[in-house]
Amino acid sequence: MNRHSLHITQLGSGPDIVLLHGWGFNSGIWKSLADQLSLNFRVTLIDLPGHGHSQLLIEEKSLAEIAAMVAVAAPSPAIWLGWSLGGLIGLYIAIYQLAIVNKLILVATTPKFTTTDDWFYGINAEIFNNFSVGLQKKPEDTLKRFVLLQNQGIKEAIYLTRALIAEIKLNCSHSYGLGVMLNILKGGDLREDIAKIKCSLSFILGKEDRLIPAELGDWVQNKIPLSQVYLFDNAGHTPFLSHPKEFWHTLELILNYP
Repeated sequence: MNRHSLHITQLGSGPDIVLLHGWGFNSGIWKSLADQLSLNFRVTLIDLPGHGHSQLLIEEKSLAEIAAMVAVAAPSPAIWLGWSLGGLIGLYIAIYQLAIVNKLILVATTPKFTTTDDWFYGINAEIFNNFSVGLQKKPEDTLKRFVLLQNQGIKEAIYLTRALIAEIKLNCSHSYGLGVMLNILKGGDLREDIAKIKCSLSFILGKEDRLIPAELGDWVQNKIPLSQVYLFDNAGHTPFLSHPKEFWHTLELILNYP
């Protein structure tokens, strides 16, 4: 299905749940999880702008503009599950379009992806800058370096890296669009706005994530006391792949939570 230039796949029937992938990937990353969810939900998989089979981006976009494109393409209301960049977009939608998100699940996501003097729960901006330069010269090599960074320090790193590299090939010709979305990661800052969120909010984080420090969980629970935070041991940036059984069990708890 193609709605407003975004590639959408739907499967199953029941309450709606929307899955948003991370930077450099596409909705295929969710295949196993989507198959499980489709037994009880209508699952909507969206290739983010500039990714996968969605239309290429040909100009710079703001986080608000990208979020609007995604929101229009999704069923409403729905549960939203977003990983990394997809989580940032889902968070924006949950804050500013309250009626369409009735539960938000964020996986390896932070309200601000770049570190600053007053923010430690993200990535050094220099890493983003290096990726930006690399995308212009060698996009495939740059995406592979990003994959390697995601799973450093965990036991399943070799297996996960192979699986993730297979998923990025579809985006290797999308270097401009990837650059646009990388700028959104670099510039997005929802730290203050996150307090406006009204729906149920859950975070799933990996204790060994080199991109999103696990200490973010403490900040989240101080900022939003009613939020839920789940920390996975020996997990990096892709806990849904490295710990599928634990992730599914946690997801069931969240989905059954009022």
